[in-house]
Amino acid sequence: RLVVSYANPVTNLALYWGKKYYNNRCYFQALYYFNQIYWHLVNLKKEWDKEENKLYYEICYFIGFIYVDLHMYDKAFYYLYMAQSQHSIGATKEFVNCLCNMNDPSAKQYLHSKINEVVEIMNKSEEESERLMDFYLFLKRRYVYVLIEQGNYDDAETILNQMIEREECLDFVKDELEYIKRQKWEKEPENNEESKNKYL
Repeated sequence: RLVVSYANPVTNLALYWGKKYYNNRCYFQALYYFNQIYWHLVNLKKEWDKEENKLYYEICYFIGFIYVDLHMYDKAFYYLYMAQSQHSIGATKEFVNCLCNMNDPSAKQYLHSKINEVVEIMNKSEEESERLMDFYLFLKRRYVYVLIEQGNYDDAETILNQMIEREECLDFVKDELEYIKRQKWEKEPENNEESKNKYL
């Protein structure tokens, strides 16, 4: 309702139905209305006021989120890249998920940069540390995921062991360490041959 109150009459109805379908996970229907708003805003870019500027990035987030859910990561990338540029935690999370799902080579660098950025903010005050802790842990989990996907098992283990020391996401850490152990075992030539012979 708050977003709708910012919209002019041209986008008001489309935004209402887009949000309604989005909240009900009817994503194809929602996408139809969000695209209407997106192109309306793009065509009027020179006339944007502050609220229309804010609405543009919110619509980019909604469209990007839908494309991720539909596994259309190449399309999601553009919209979420725009949305995360406004430093929204929700948009940044979804952009990270998009990068990871499409195995983008820049995911590792992006996550490393974001983690450092968040740590710097958290170190400024206890209040900021508390506010951003969940986001920080999310970024670390995704960073570990990227390391493992790229075969950087030793680096991933180092971070996971640090997380154990700090008692961070222990269930996640346990699962990932077990996964790495299995992957390392399977990559040993003698184990790989033994595994093949089992099924001969």
